[in-house]
Amino acid sequence: MSTTVHVRIKTKEDSFDQMAEYVKSDLHWTREYEGCHSIHCSMNREMSMIGMCEVWDSEDAFMAYFAKRGERSGDKFERWLVEDGVSFEFSETVELGLGPDYQKRG
Repeated sequence: MSTTVHVRIKTKEDSFDQMAEYVKSDLHWTREYEGCHSIHCSMNREMSMIGMCEVWDSEDAFMAYFAKRGERSGDKFERWLVEDGVSFEFSETVELGLGPDYQKRG
């Protein structure tokens, strides 16, 4: 069983581009972290919002990663994000067979 994590990042209006470029250049580090299975990312410049849907072994695996992410990127988060600019939502991953290997029915 795995855990899906919805991550929401709210940037300061003048910092969206810097954060978006950083995410694009450094998200491989997250994907390569032990316990991470996948990441999908969305960005909305008008709302200064970056969203990620990530699948992890567990909530504990994600939280261990995020502690290290804070060490790696905390200074950028302080400069570029609004106060309390990162939020998480955890849920059980349910595999319905509708991913990249999906085969169209008849």
